[in-house]
Amino acid sequence: MVETKTLTIPLTEVPPGVANMRFDAYAPPLELREILAKQTEYEEGEIVYVKYRVKNIGDGAGIATIEIKDVDTGAVLQTYTTTSIDPGWSWKTADAGVRIGAMPNRDWSLSFKVTP
Repeated sequence: MVETKTLTIPLTEVPPGVANMRFDAYAPPLELREILAKQTEYEEGEIVYVKYRVKNIGDGAGIATIEIKDVDTGAVLQTYTTTSIDPGWSWKTADAGVRIGAMPNRDWSLSFKVTP
């Protein structure tokens, strides 16, 4: 029997008024989570992919940076920068999602932080 580990994804909030980018709800239409993992349980070594979307809620165009960290170790796993996003518009990952890395031999908590 293969033991599975759990993946959790807390979001890091940016104080109001500081950023003009925020994580936006992702399809399907009734999906309320802002970041989607393919699943929440993985076997050790299985590759983890996630999907997310950011929306520009400010008054001017901007570029968002998304930092993905391992909550337990504090290690930055990935950093992504979007193209310029006009006000009211969103940017999202490709349908396959973003490759985070291989599931470690422990429960894994990832933190996502978006800044303009």
